[in-house]
Amino acid sequence: MKKGYRGKKILNKIDNHFYRAAIKAYEAQREEAIAILDMYFHNSVGIADHSDILNEIKKWTSKLAEAQENLNVLKQYFYTDD
Repeated sequence: MKKGYRGKKILNKIDNHFYRAAIKAYEAQREEAIAILDMYFHNSVGIADHSDILNEIKKWTSKLAEAQENLNVLKQYFYTDD
């Protein structure tokens, strides 16, 4: 295995259930945020329930950014194809 951040061993994706679970959780968070933002931007029926649309868009944009950043960090420091 290769050495990664601070000399720790980089995980092989298929070797670690916790790694896969974390990746899937962040991917699900990302997909949920995308679906909700898409609804806000393209489906006026879905927006009718919310009086403060801009704050909802900001909230889900932050959730999307957080999920993507977490995925990037995990993949950068703990994933290798080797």
